[in-house]
Amino acid sequence: MPIAHSDLLFKLVKSLNKSEKRLFKLYVNRLSSNEDGLFLQLFSILDKATALDDLKFQQKLGLKSKNQYSNIKRHLYAQIVKSLRLSNLNKHSTINLREQMDYASILYTKGLYEQSLLLLERIKPQSLEGNFMLMYLQILELQKKIESRHITRSRKVKNRIESIVKESQDTRNTISKTSALSDLSLNIQGLYIKHGFARNTKDEDMCKIYFESNAPVFRKEEASFYESVLWHQSNVWYHYMCLNFKQSLSHARQWVEQFDEEKRMLDYDPDLYMRGMHYALTNSFYIGAKDQFNDLMLQYRNFRDKYSAGFAQNSSIIDFIYFNNAVLNECIINNNYQKTDAIKTELLEQLKTFSSMLDHHRVTMFNYKIAMIHLYEGRYSDALDLLNKVISTQEDPLRPDVLCYSRLLHLLCHFGLNNFDLLPGLLISVRNSFINNNIYTQSLEAMFVFLRKAIKAMNFGINDDIKDLQDKWHKLFQSKYEELPLIYFDFENWLRSQSYNFSIEKTIALSKRH
Repeated sequence: MPIAHSDLLFKLVKSLNKSEKRLFKLYVNRLSSNEDGLFLQLFSILDKATALDDLKFQQKLGLKSKNQYSNIKRHLYAQIVKSLRLSNLNKHSTINLREQMDYASILYTKGLYEQSLLLLERIKPQSLEGNFMLMYLQILELQKKIESRHITRSRKVKNRIESIVKESQDTRNTISKTSALSDLSLNIQGLYIKHGFARNTKDEDMCKIYFESNAPVFRKEEASFYESVLWHQSNVWYHYMCLNFKQSLSHARQWVEQFDEEKRMLDYDPDLYMRGMHYALTNSFYIGAKDQFNDLMLQYRNFRDKYSAGFAQNSSIIDFIYFNNAVLNECIINNNYQKTDAIKTELLEQLKTFSSMLDHHRVTMFNYKIAMIHLYEGRYSDALDLLNKVISTQEDPLRPDVLCYSRLLHLLCHFGLNNFDLLPGLLISVRNSFINNNIYTQSLEAMFVFLRKAIKAMNFGINDDIKDLQDKWHKLFQSKYEELPLIYFDFENWLRSQSYNFSIEKTIALSKRH
């Protein structure tokens, strides 16, 4: 197996848990080709290493040839993957089904047609139960191949051949529709990553035209499980991108409800359920539907209690991302920050565990969200520590909008700390970053005008300016495009907090009492 980069092998070794390492060692000790044990030595070296250093590893193995070292790396990678396949055989239905398919193919090549057909017939219900339609089609195609080339006496069974042909036609049709919906979902998601939220009616019209011209015909009553989920998934992204969060929430909930209708799919595809739950929680958070958010959070916790112990590593990573994001949003929507430090400590500890498997964007989002919570609490120095990590990163940002708003929150922290000597230069720089990334709005411009005045006045005698900005925002926020900054931060309550001279947390609590 070719390994283009050394870090691929290093990451693979570091991804193994204790059980997988033990099983790998048991597996390689059975190999007759393991006479020199060099690849097992390399495994031990990589397992103990904290950083990648090929030259050092090569020297430890006593190798002078780079080619020999490369061959050992390839061999080790291949053996680890083979070991993982064996250890996951009974944990993942798709791996087990593929193995059974291999056995059926081997039996066929041995001329044991009836045995091959019997095995294929036995695994058909399993592939249908998990909605593995591509695999189901492969089973049908091998059945058709055997029936068309050999005398199996299956035609004595009434309608057997006709049934296989009909199943094949129906399955191809289902796969075709599912694939079209998968393309739509992926393209809409890509459109969001590339362009971000719609900024005006022109952007929204572009999204609408793209969606409607690419969306296949969808009939709920005829749709398979994955067709239904992908249809709702596509709509979630489309409405989310167009800032129609209520419609996006509706489709996210229907996505989750598909699993309520076919509960067995929670065992087969928990990742897809968690993804749907994530968008349901996110959209309910954006529209401020606190009761709905808390109900969904309870549902997610119940799901985790029942299924998380059996999660594969990938599912654990997905759960870590989505659940912790929801926990942070839970603090904000309920204005309850009592457990913030405990949550932060646990999250940052878990980040160390998953760091090699997470895209940098995920880490950025966690730092941003925790910093935002600290700002709500009035803990400006703590917020600055995390925002500095976001702003100073050398990684290419997946979402430049998050970087821009991080810089704005960074400015607000210095404003809260009365660091007025720093603010004039920061204000110009932050404003330009929004303009350069084409995400500037009239509501942000009104905010920067206010900040310019407040900085000059050193935050004294600005009550009239606060009232002016509130009046401007009241008019501007009639447009959903102008409300876009509120997704990133509660600017309205931040402004109110300037009147009370309290933290945002206390300002919200005070407004509830009144």
